[in-house]
Amino acid sequence: MPASVWSRVTCHPSLFYWLALVFFALGLMSKPMLVTLPVILLLIDFWPLGRVAIDGWPVTHSGLPVLQHSAFSHLLFEKIPFLALSLASSLMTFSAQQKAGYVVSADSLTWYWRIVDTLVFYTAYLGKTFWPANLAIFYPYRQIPLYEFVCSALLPVLLSVLFVRRWRSQPCLLIGWFWFLVMLLPVIGLVQVGLQSIADRYTYLPSIGLCIIMVWAMAGLASVSMLYRAVTTVFAAGLLLACLLGTRHQLGYWQDNVKLFSRSIEVTRENNFEGFLLLGNAFLGEGNLDEAAKEFQAALVIAPNFEEAHYWLGRVYLRQRQWPEAEEQLRAAERLNHDNVDTHIGLGDVLAAQDKYAGAEAEYLTALQLKPDNLAAREALAAVLAKKGETDKALTCLYEGLNIQPTAEIHAQIAEILTTEGNVQEAVGQYLAALKLSPDSLDALNNLAWVLATSPDTGIRDGARAAQFAERACELTRYQKTIFVGTLAAAYAEAGRFDDAMATAEKAIALAGKNGESALLQKNRELLELYRAHRAYHETR
Repeated sequence: MPASVWSRVTCHPSLFYWLALVFFALGLMSKPMLVTLPVILLLIDFWPLGRVAIDGWPVTHSGLPVLQHSAFSHLLFEKIPFLALSLASSLMTFSAQQKAGYVVSADSLTWYWRIVDTLVFYTAYLGKTFWPANLAIFYPYRQIPLYEFVCSALLPVLLSVLFVRRWRSQPCLLIGWFWFLVMLLPVIGLVQVGLQSIADRYTYLPSIGLCIIMVWAMAGLASVSMLYRAVTTVFAAGLLLACLLGTRHQLGYWQDNVKLFSRSIEVTRENNFEGFLLLGNAFLGEGNLDEAAKEFQAALVIAPNFEEAHYWLGRVYLRQRQWPEAEEQLRAAERLNHDNVDTHIGLGDVLAAQDKYAGAEAEYLTALQLKPDNLAAREALAAVLAKKGETDKALTCLYEGLNIQPTAEIHAQIAEILTTEGNVQEAVGQYLAALKLSPDSLDALNNLAWVLATSPDTGIRDGARAAQFAERACELTRYQKTIFVGTLAAAYAEAGRFDDAMATAEKAIALAGKNGESALLQKNRELLELYRAHRAYHETR
């Protein structure tokens, strides 16, 4: 940068002040953990910047103007905009967390215990920073033995007293320590958010204070002599190597969710009902329903009134077609929280699976009363109404859903109902609308291909287009879904490609036999004979 330009910039120090304020605002929007930064800025005004002249306090040559006692108010005044942003961010964050239900009430955790636990948590964070062993993604509250509690509570107090006593000779100790204490305040548990006691992810900014202590302390030792410098260099290299090996070890637990949450339970098994829930969801994501059910049951052994465990266990039983067990668990979740929309949808799904349509309809309606824009509840309600023969109500429900948010699923569901009512032309338009929103929607591709291949209306049938849609559905499923392969065979037949139709029908027969799909096996055998006679599907009507 030319000297003339640089001089113009440096002549306006207020520019840097406002840039710092803008970047602070951006930082708060990224991570509210920065709310204590104004206090940290005051700390570093004392040391190492040395902006305040205090008797006995070492003043460094930072190049900034040194202020006397009477001008300390200037430092406070310049932090006011930063404090205002911090206050606004804190209020917005607290409001959002409270609305989401993450803030633990004082009835569940009294203020007395929050203050007492704060000292214990500071010690826990200190220990995890300097000895990062037995790390877990979730640490539940646990019963702490009296001796451990007393030692943990006394340590931060004693360290604070020690560092205050040495502030003249070693200011790095006081500033680094209070950096650590202040930065942890928003997450130390005074305002409890979530069920965890501590969280390793909270230490990345507070640990800077501890690094200040270590770096300046080692620099002081290194300045004593060449021997001390060599020792501190070797120690620093060893520390970095240990951190490298420790990181490599920890990464082994982050290969997948099952390993990660299994490790969490292994490290903190006592009272870790949330850990069992997370592990159960990990197994559920892998499709391992039996293991998922075991983990949710383990969570309920520890916390019988754990609503989420009841809900997810009910969902597992629903997928396993164990209707009574699923309904029992979901009813338990509903009793614990009647306003949970997902629970009502789950109950509706269980009742609908047992053909209890009146009960299912009532549950879906309750879900929509709680959250009118919930599309999953609206789609499920429409499906139940259609099964009850109330197609007009079902279509009205779905068209209202389109007004809320058009989705491929709603368009496809409307198309299915229109097809059963004989309004095939409009159904084709709905399927095309679904594919416009989601070109790879399997149900829309297959169903549209079937309509175009088999409709009795010559104005609608189009074998070539049907084959294009059916081929895409089969490609997406690697030709492993019997009903899609059968649709493709019908499309080939309508297009006059009977050799392809016969070969594809034989693939569908083989798949149906392999998968134990007796109805599809019989249907595709009948269609194969039709294709061998060079006749398309519509000719059977």
